[in-house]
Amino acid sequence: MLKPIRRLWRRSRRTSLPTRLALARLERLPRYTPGQITLGGWQIAYLDGDSLAKMYKLQMLEAYNDFRAAHPAPVILDCGANIGVSVLRYKQLYPQAQITAFEPDPALVATLRGNLAQNQRADVTVVPAAVWISEGALAFVRTTHPEAGHLDLAAAAPAEAVERVPTVDFAAYLQGPVDLVKLDIEGAELAVLRHCAPQLHNVRQLFVEVHHRYHEPQALAEIFALLAEAGLRVAVHQRFRLDYTKLIDSQPSTKFNQALVVFAWRAAPVSG
Repeated sequence: MLKPIRRLWRRSRRTSLPTRLALARLERLPRYTPGQITLGGWQIAYLDGDSLAKMYKLQMLEAYNDFRAAHPAPVILDCGANIGVSVLRYKQLYPQAQITAFEPDPALVATLRGNLAQNQRADVTVVPAAVWISEGALAFVRTTHPEAGHLDLAAAAPAEAVERVPTVDFAAYLQGPVDLVKLDIEGAELAVLRHCAPQLHNVRQLFVEVHHRYHEPQALAEIFALLAEAGLRVAVHQRFRLDYTKLIDSQPSTKFNQALVVFAWRAAPVSG
């Protein structure tokens, strides 16, 4: 119990007082109210203060999606870039990174572009589309939570709650070497990984946020198999506590019952 407390205390000491005050201010704002704030030296526009505070803590303070690149200009595909906090973090780590940021939600795309422009990150390529298994358009559910919009693959949402967004064939972006793929696409990850399996040998490291409903087929098991077949090693991080005693009796749900992060990487050759 003491170790997590010590880690949080050390992290708070590394965070400047202005940043701590700014985060506290964001968390006190009325939900889903747009605004702009200076945070950790960045000028960041947002659609919801609490969501920005959570993203900033995860990406910037907890290094949630940090990775080690083999060279100073890694190729990064950020799928589900939201308002750009993860992109700013990657540019902070690797200023010469070649980043393509995918985001299907039109409101988030506008904010993402603005955040990149006002932080002098115009060299990032923004693709205003959902990564998918083909080019076209699909129904998209925009939720009250700005970070949780998703493709309506099961046609479960009422018609008035969806709009159509463009999609791109993600396999087309994996034809050459890619240093990192961040795949946070709210439930479409298995279909995309299955479709892109022949190209996964080009990917050096990969973050997959797995959104799973317990009553559906075991997506996680197939994702593990796909990554293993591509020669990638795998680690799993579960951020939320699970009540294991209730899993067996869980009822079908339209909401995701589990969200965990799978990190996959290509092991360095053994010298000798």
